[in-house]
Amino acid sequence: MQKWEYAAVTMTITNVSSIFQRTDARLFFFGPAGHRRIDIKQDKSQGDEDTVQAVFRIIAQLGMDGWELAASQGEGLLYFKRPLSGEVTPIWWTETP
Repeated sequence: MQKWEYAAVTMTITNVSSIFQRTDARLFFFGPAGHRRIDIKQDKSQGDEDTVQAVFRIIAQLGMDGWELAASQGEGLLYFKRPLSGEVTPIWWTETP
């Protein structure tokens, strides 16, 4: 029976004032012991002009790492899955990004 591991990307854009928006984004990995949350931040060294571009970069990296889009909910929540190989703990669960 195929086993899967799951991840989600969330993004919330909040109007702080009439001219300023704040974008909060997170990457979640789900496992049998709970979840792991990683805040997605702009990384100018990776070419990100803002947090939204950082989200696009993370989504692209998920694809390169074998994750596929499984579902979406609204504009700010994407679910991903990929086959879990073997009975080992996924590497993302034990390593610091």
